Amino acid sequence: MWEDVQNTNVRGVYLAIRYEVPYMLEAGRGVIICTASGSRRPQGGAYTASKQAIKGIVDAAALDYGPQGIRLNAIAPGTTDTALVRPPGLPDGFPSR
Repeated sequence: MWEDVQNTNVRGVYLAIRYEVPYMLEAGRGVIICTASGSRRPQGGAYTASKQAIKGIVDAAALDYGPQGIRLNAIAPGTTDTALVRPPGLPDGFPSR
């Protein structure tokens, strides 16, 4: 599972940026927005690590390419109330705090 999550989330973002940037450099501008995450969940080490890695990749690329007219940002939405992240025994629609 670790490899699948890292290959999809981290490698996918890295490769997308790698192949998008040359076209944007040629145009002299561009915007890349990646989805990271602000959420944490039990047994979510692979997911959490991958989303934190995306933040690092975007930060580094922004430093490299920002001065050349390419803006890179990562959005980090929080946790959504679903059965995947809800503690066992709490029904749907239980008010989270």
